[in-house]
Amino acid sequence: MKLITVAGPPSSGKTSVILKTIAQLKVPNDKVGVVKFDSLTSFDHLRYDEHGV
Repeated sequence: MKLITVAGPPSSGKTSVILKTIAQLKVPNDKVGVVKFDSLTSFDHLRYDEHGV
């Protein structure tokens, strides 16, 4: 298992970077997972759902 950590301030583009990285890795979406630790309300799960992650 390989892990990548993406960190940064709110609204800095972390979700976009993650989605573009997954697309470039050309790994089946059922082999990729995202764990989000956020103290603020977020709708990122909707973007991940749109991409099948």
